[in-house]
Amino acid sequence: MPPATSATSSGGVPARLARGAHTSYSMYVWVVAMVFLVKASYHAVPEGHVGLYYRGGRLTDRVTPPGMHLRVPLLDYFAAVQVTLQTDKVEDIMCGTKSGVTIYFEKIEVVNRLRADSAYQVPWQETEGRVVHLWKWAGKTWPGQ
Repeated sequence: MPPATSATSSGGVPARLARGAHTSYSMYVWVVAMVFLVKASYHAVPEGHVGLYYRGGRLTDRVTPPGMHLRVPLLDYFAAVQVTLQTDKVEDIMCGTKSGVTIYFEKIEVVNRLRADSAYQVPWQETEGRVVHLWKWAGKTWPGQ
């Protein structure tokens, strides 16, 4: 009677063990992918900001307050918009009057604050303005104008 032999893979490892190793590696890949997706889903909106969301490049009407929030990874893009007081500076400005006098301003500072309830409207109006401009440039009229 011939001696009992076990099936082995090309590396001399029993086939049953090689299949088990392959299954455990694919399980590790799955776990790493799931951890990445869960981590990419959570994001923090900093204090003094609100969160605006873009899906596929289009601004959605979702606005979130400061704190931890969820989003769909790889589909939603998140932008934090400051709603506290901020100062914008413009330096070295040259202006001319009607009579030809040139005036130089060393610095102009504008202090402003965006209301949280208007955070969605501002980028939407800005985007719509660009679209209207492109339509006019192409020789078309924007619907409603």
